[in-house]
Amino acid sequence: MCQLRCSQLYIVHSTYMCHLQSSQLYIVQSTYMCHLWSSQLYIVQSTYMCHLRSSQLYIVPSTYMCHLQSSQLYIVQSTYMCPLWSSQLY
Repeated sequence: MCQLRCSQLYIVHSTYMCHLQSSQLYIVQSTYMCHLWSSQLYIVQSTYMCHLRSSQLYIVPSTYMCHLQSSQLYIVQSTYMCPLWSSQLY
């Protein structure tokens, strides 16, 4: 979530610690670019960097459709996958 002000550009950094079924630990870093697309609809694009303990690195692009409500940015739908060396999906 990011606070909206007029039509400024917002960059939100976040880090996720994810635990997988294969007991591998992932660090997922993402950068969100929030910009005004219309009067109420926002587009959030982000890139995830999934880092394995085995030093394997995955870059996962993602696009979020967000709707502006009460000066808050809400995530309506999102899709992202992080492929594993074991062919599993994150």
